[in-house]
Amino acid sequence: MYHTCQLCGESKLELLHDKGRGDKEVNNYVCANCGFVFVLPRPSIKKHEEQYKEGKFSQEARGSAKPEEKKFKHAEALAYKRFELLDTVLKDEAYSTEHKTFIEIGCGTGSFLRYMKGAGWDVLGLEPDKVFADAGAERYNVPIENMFLEEIGLEKKFDMVATFHVIEHVEDVNVFLTKINAVLNDNAILFIECPTIDHMYGPDKNFFFWDVHINTFSNKTLSGFLVKNGFEILNEAIFSGFVNIICRKKKSTVNYQKYFDDADRIKEIVANYNPKPVQRNKPSLLSKIKNKAKRVIKTVIKTENPVRNDYNFSDQSKMRIAHLGFHKSTNTGDILLFQCVRDLLKFEKKEISFQLIDLHEEVTEDLIRHLNRFDAILIGGGGLFLKDTNPNNISGWQWACPNDLMEKISKPVIVFAVGYNRFRGQDDFHSNFTDNVNILARKSIFFGIRNHGSMAKLKDYIQEDQQHKIVYQPCATTVIAKFDQSIKTNAADQKVLAVNIAFDRHQLRFQGKETEILWGIADALKHFHEEGWKIVLLVHVKQDVEAKIWFSQKGVPFEIVDLVGATKEDVYSAYEKFTIVMGMRGHAQMIPFGLNIPIITLATHDKMMYFLEDINHAEWGIELVKSKNLTEEIIEKVNHIDENYQTIKSMLKDSQDALWLETERNVEAFLNQVKV
Repeated sequence: MYHTCQLCGESKLELLHDKGRGDKEVNNYVCANCGFVFVLPRPSIKKHEEQYKEGKFSQEARGSAKPEEKKFKHAEALAYKRFELLDTVLKDEAYSTEHKTFIEIGCGTGSFLRYMKGAGWDVLGLEPDKVFADAGAERYNVPIENMFLEEIGLEKKFDMVATFHVIEHVEDVNVFLTKINAVLNDNAILFIECPTIDHMYGPDKNFFFWDVHINTFSNKTLSGFLVKNGFEILNEAIFSGFVNIICRKKKSTVNYQKYFDDADRIKEIVANYNPKPVQRNKPSLLSKIKNKAKRVIKTVIKTENPVRNDYNFSDQSKMRIAHLGFHKSTNTGDILLFQCVRDLLKFEKKEISFQLIDLHEEVTEDLIRHLNRFDAILIGGGGLFLKDTNPNNISGWQWACPNDLMEKISKPVIVFAVGYNRFRGQDDFHSNFTDNVNILARKSIFFGIRNHGSMAKLKDYIQEDQQHKIVYQPCATTVIAKFDQSIKTNAADQKVLAVNIAFDRHQLRFQGKETEILWGIADALKHFHEEGWKIVLLVHVKQDVEAKIWFSQKGVPFEIVDLVGATKEDVYSAYEKFTIVMGMRGHAQMIPFGLNIPIITLATHDKMMYFLEDINHAEWGIELVKSKNLTEEIIEKVNHIDENYQTIKSMLKDSQDALWLETERNVEAFLNQVKV
């Protein structure tokens, strides 16, 4: 068999390995001259097209003919980290107004296109699998063409090309890179990533040598191909176990032969491969953000959230309560609200001790027996009536307690300030939900729901003879100032406008208008910065920091305050410095409200407006998707609060007083029913 190496043109080849994933016969040869590894014989063009255009590759490699939510989330996490790397290497050029057109080859779900669009680029994706192309275009509202790179014309030029895990599949590496070069403007960027033999992975060699990977590069040979085809290397890194190179279209003065590898070295790597856990680079989402003018200044509050139990079965002087909640969560809202529930109950009745039990712990006979040792079982608060945070067919909501085991609960159950958190457009609960929640209602001496809107929604699932139990109980975070005497008032010299943007379930929140909405918010923030306000991006969940991409594109100077994993004291300390808080997360509104800080609700979820309706201040909210002129609406509301600050603070406290009266009545009533 005669074949010349695509990198060096020589024909002296040696069989490196003859098996592939699934124990298929896959003959990988190494070029003795330059170390490039490739499969022979090469697949036919027909087989190549069938593999990718007819969905065979997606079914085998991606695990499904159609991307599911798990696949989207995984792809989004990788895409964000890739953007962070790109931003670090290119710095302000990543947002430059002079570089705008971007194309991704083999874009899969389209997740990287989303971030590039947010950074201001005019994006286009190419994806040969039509099902994936259509799914990505719908989710991210980005253009994705169902084609190979070879099918695109040359009439349009681009300022950047990205291609992740594609080059190892192409028939001719030089043809592929020559085509990329041809569609790029002068000095444009190529961002490429693929597996590398320097970082083999998998349980054995056969797993690494996959039949669809017809090209296998070392770090050096990939650089050699890039230099040979008109690119200058700017940055090389190992990213999640793969080689990742950012380069520029620019005829290099370096001879590409400099990047020839040693075939004996390659053979030794393969011969000595000993599977070990891959040490993947996992840069912090914030670790590489620089302190730049008109970019980001980072403030991280580093804290711990230990789980503490203070119950003692031998102590008969205290009421002993098992508290089911998310006690190890790093979500700021979860950390604070469950702590606040206990603080509130102890404020009303000091002789209470708690054991903390995680809601997502497997429910067994032993756990139910343990719960029945307590005087009462407390569930909540939090938005527990949600199907996808802990997806299960057992209960259909976040506590996956089977019906038969819930029937065995013999102690009083207190459901406290729980929310119906089903998102707009989200599928209904699993069919088991109705039976399970009705058993819960029967077992409860108190069934408190944190807003009237949620009460109405939940009653659709509750039997008529149990509906009287569903009562209004505001979240404990909305009355913090009533039971925590350590709360301080804002004494900052500069006005501070804090904003929290929620990015989990973004496809449900933004309904295809993500970039339009986030740029609208960014324009308002920039206006207030120019008016002398300090702008803070408030992070409750790690994804919230992603808003920096959209804000940075608009040139908004802001500080990041990262409260992920923070203690109660540090959350209070951070919030006390804010003049106004705008938030998309429920607890980015209820916490400042409870601390007597004026709020503006950025609503993409019914629960946000339910809360404002309960306190009779719907005018403090903005429906993001429905807003006709979001920037102007934000400016108008912030100015109104600023001009009437003390009046607004007084209105806020009046609303809090009403919530506190409701809470005191409820707590007194159900605690009196618990026998110690």
